[in-house]
Amino acid sequence: MRFLRRRGVAAVPAEDHRVRQRSLALGRLVSGLSEQSPRVLDLGAANPANLEFFAERGAQLTIADFHRSLLPLSSNAPSKPELFRKLLPYDPATRFDVVLAWDLLNYLGPEEIGYLTDSLSRFFRPGTMIHALVVSDREMPPAPSLYRILGETELLCERRPGRSRPSPRYLEPALLKLMPGIAVESRYQLRNGTLEYVFSCRTRQALTLSRATEAVPSARWQAASRWSQAPTR
Repeated sequence: MRFLRRRGVAAVPAEDHRVRQRSLALGRLVSGLSEQSPRVLDLGAANPANLEFFAERGAQLTIADFHRSLLPLSSNAPSKPELFRKLLPYDPATRFDVVLAWDLLNYLGPEEIGYLTDSLSRFFRPGTMIHALVVSDREMPPAPSLYRILGETELLCERRPGRSRPSPRYLEPALLKLMPGIAVESRYQLRNGTLEYVFSCRTRQALTLSRATEAVPSARWQAASRWSQAPTR
């Protein structure tokens, strides 16, 4: 068995960083992709297996790699709300049917979750679904894990090596308060101490904006590649 050793970090088996994890929500997300050529926004890092998974279902996948793009800019940003919007530089007419947040919320402060929700809401349509994994343990890896979809009921979670950090252990009422207009569609308690959520957009404002956009002749959907990525800044 190989071991990873880093200065100041206890040696752990390398295999521990790649863990198969059951998903009880992914199948629900896939079954909800009823639109022709639905659009999926992945806030995590690019993974060819995830591209293939959604391409087989006729979906277009857009990659944001949000947390890794955010970190280098956070300390020098004049305005975090403006920064969050710049990291999601999509056409105003874009509407996503599914957003894969993975475990990103665990690595954002309360205000940052609000900024993220506000920035994303521009691209929501009523019924847009958000997949999120919320840690309930006291500790978590030092950075968001990498997720590879193995099937509709299983993920491969690659944890970042390094010292664990305290988990914010967000409770559901707190999360909903930070994400106005978002409702819980389903939640599952996984054996690894994680709550798996499917949230959905249910705001009247989003419905109004969506209808207004669709009523404008110039705001037509444009063909897009099945895998696009926000520019690295």
